[in-house]
Amino acid sequence: MGPLDRVEFIESRSAETPWLAIAGGSYRGVGLPNCIESGEAAARKVLGDFGIALAEDAEPAPRTH
Repeated sequence: MGPLDRVEFIESRSAETPWLAIAGGSYRGVGLPNCIESGEAAARKVLGDFGIALAEDAEPAPRTH
């Protein structure tokens, strides 16, 4: 199993587990934009698990990097 296969396995298992999400530079990239995107996706997943949906047209937070 290669690194990308492992990441996909970990992501698929965490997606099946309610209220659990993974985020960080060790999964899909170490750059700040990658880490921010990872954190935002994790937050959306957990909020969705609690039944809280974010508006699709919501204005994203301003980036300072």
